[in-house]
Amino acid sequence: MQSSGAPISVDYDAVWKEVVQNLFRDCLAFLFPEVEAMIDWSLKPTFLNVELPKLFPDLPQGMRRPDLVAQVALKEGQPALIVLHTEIQVSPDPQFAERMFVYFYHLRERHRLPVMSLAILADANPNWRPSDYEYQLGRTRVQFEYDTVKLLDIEQRALQETENPIALFVQAHLASLKYRGNYRLLADEKKRLFRGMLERGYNREQIRYLYQVVDYLMALPFDLEREVEAVVEEIKRRRRRKWIAPQERLAVERALKQGLEEGREQGIREGIQEGIQQGILTVLRTRFGNLPEEVPALLEKTTDSEALQELNVFAVQAETIDQFTEKLRQVAGQE
Repeated sequence: MQSSGAPISVDYDAVWKEVVQNLFRDCLAFLFPEVEAMIDWSLKPTFLNVELPKLFPDLPQGMRRPDLVAQVALKEGQPALIVLHTEIQVSPDPQFAERMFVYFYHLRERHRLPVMSLAILADANPNWRPSDYEYQLGRTRVQFEYDTVKLLDIEQRALQETENPIALFVQAHLASLKYRGNYRLLADEKKRLFRGMLERGYNREQIRYLYQVVDYLMALPFDLEREVEAVVEEIKRRRRRKWIAPQERLAVERALKQGLEEGREQGIREGIQEGIQQGILTVLRTRFGNLPEEVPALLEKTTDSEALQELNVFAVQAETIDQFTEKLRQVAGQE
């Protein structure tokens, strides 16, 4: 079993860009709470990331574009731009503060809107803390300050006690830096985080999303990945979560009970089959909303009791309606 060695390649920049946009409000609420409180969240933010090449066409060679630019509405009633950048350099970048200033004046010049500049310092160097940019030539002087958060400064207690999903992602990121190359310790920490993920009050979609990004950040050799997956499966079986929210599970149980009761009331084999079929449809609509037309049609043609029981269980376990539909096609094709 490979317990140490060269770190597995992880594109930290790409995964952070993905997460800060998908969990934008959660990110601000946990890392920049004063900024989150300034925004009117009844109006949906507009992300300008696709326009970044146009917004920053003339950056100096080697200078990255920011991770996120969002237009938001402030509670005062005026629009504003938020530029957020995550820095994960192994070696401190002497141009970082200048880059933050360049982002600021490009956005200010182009949009003529108020701009808030935020930086997440996600590196492993506790002494690197750029927070302002200064320039002076003769009597010409510029001093630019921006808001920063150093992930290393966040206490473990704060990360563990909140239900904010960004906290779990931050824990995974810090662990991947701390145990970089030590796969045994990283695997143990990954198990601990997944246990915590299932114990917190996350909904089904949050769990699925966090599982994906944490799994990527804390990538392991194949043998240790299987070890982690076995632990996760055991936790899921023990808690009977099946990756669905508690309210969904109650709806599922009611649907299954209703289906069986309808079958008993009719007292014949066809009634039992129809009751289970209706129960399956109720489960699927509860979890996925509107269903493809072929699903009820194929279910109606499926009359084998064992096949229906198999589909009954899979209706709860399927992660997408497409996954269930493919299973249904296979079962229906065998009859």
